[in-house]
Amino acid sequence: MIIKKIHSKNIALQLIRKGHDFIYCEPHATKERLTVFFFEETAQLKRDLNEIFS
Repeated sequence: MIIKKIHSKNIALQLIRKGHDFIYCEPHATKERLTVFFFEETAQLKRDLNEIFS
C-alpha cells in the first residue's frame, strides 16, 4: 500500500467528503500545532487532488 501524506486539514476533509478512507494522522515532525493526515494513494485520490487544486 502506498501512503499519501496530506498536510492540510481542509484538503483532508474534502477528500473524506469525496469518500476516501482516512487511515491515520500524526503530529507534524517539526511544527507542534500541525497534523499530517494519511490516505491510501489511489488513482481516484490523485484525480480528486488534481480537481481540488485546480
